[in-house]
Amino acid sequence: MERKKITKGFWIKLVSVPILMFFFAFALVPIYEVLCDITGFNGTTGRVEAEQQYEVNEERLVTVSFFSSTMPGFPVQFGPKVNSIEVVPGKFYTVSYVAKNN
Repeated sequence: MERKKITKGFWIKLVSVPILMFFFAFALVPIYEVLCDITGFNGTTGRVEAEQQYEVNEERLVTVSFFSSTMPGFPVQFGPKVNSIEVVPGKFYTVSYVAKNN
């Protein structure tokens, strides 16, 4: 069986193909951005709308209960500082939990 001689053209192709692939990968980013701008599939709208503000109904109260449990024999006590609070939907509240190592 006779081996073919490796020519200079083969080496040029062998080296140039990975280099061209590398530059093509960098070219894909701007091409993708242009394509997305043209088609509108950019994932962003290009504009920002103001957040819709809701009115808080002070007369509506909701009771929120807090519960915590740990596996029996687990050496940590974990629980809320308060068991339940009454909240008005739309307002912000802060509730704390306590964790204690035994």
